[in-house]
Amino acid sequence: MPLIKIDRSKYLAAALNRLKDVPVIPPQIAFKKLEELGYRGQEKARKAVCLLAYRHVRRLKMIHLYGYSRMELPPHSNFLLMGPTGCGKTFLVELLFREILKLPTVIIDITGFSETGYVGDDVKTILTRLLYVSDFNPHWAAFGVVCIDEFDKLATTRNTARFDGAGTTKDVSGLGVQRELLKLFEGSEV
Repeated sequence: MPLIKIDRSKYLAAALNRLKDVPVIPPQIAFKKLEELGYRGQEKARKAVCLLAYRHVRRLKMIHLYGYSRMELPPHSNFLLMGPTGCGKTFLVELLFREILKLPTVIIDITGFSETGYVGDDVKTILTRLLYVSDFNPHWAAFGVVCIDEFDKLATTRNTARFDGAGTTKDVSGLGVQRELLKLFEGSEV
């Protein structure tokens, strides 16, 4: 069976064209846009996430459109939003990154995940989902945002039952998923 040749340059060109269309919105303007779209309250979180979004888009453009080296720029930021259920954390991310900035964005409910080989979603599917919302363009996916929702639930589902072997448990949805997430993030810019 002949191998199918994929022209990767068309994916890169398409991703860069889409990146050109992503607006660099100052945090104050993004804050107001969120309010116009119905987001209310959580002003400190909203300001912080608007600043994060501004820095994310600006950094992407500086690296991929203007030729800056990653070493010339401040390091990439990750963010942890904490708050009670229903206060708008996930909605804030969806509205800002998916609706306003139009970046590939996936919201992952991590409670449905398990270790590889068990019933439930596998951590490896997170990147597949990002690729899916990026129209299967890996370069466009690389500019995207992954929001892991219900992350705190991983720490509360720990099973202490030990089996043969060093440190093995049958905790397939708590500590096991944490380990797989760390493998995913290890050595990569997250």
